[in-house]
Amino acid sequence: MKKYVFIVIRVVLIFRAWLHSFIFLGSFLNILAHAHLEHLEQLIRLQDQRLLLAERQFEADLKVLVDEFDDERDEVNALHVRARMRVHAKRYV
Repeated sequence: MKKYVFIVIRVVLIFRAWLHSFIFLGSFLNILAHAHLEHLEQLIRLQDQRLLLAERQFEADLKVLVDEFDDERDEVNALHVRARMRVHAKRYV
């Protein structure tokens, strides 16, 4: 009978150690998950900053293109007006 009591006590102690390890592992996994989420949030903030910089650069580049287009359009219109004036001047000469 004494032998069985020792076996039961040993099994209980092993179970308690296993349970304690399992609880510790669960806490460790929660810590890892929390750290992982913090890293993801940092990455999201970094990507948001990069996207904002890219949007600003795009808007600046687009403004340059629009300004260049407007300048070229004005030059073409001026050439057109001068050409029409020459054609009309030749008609009436």
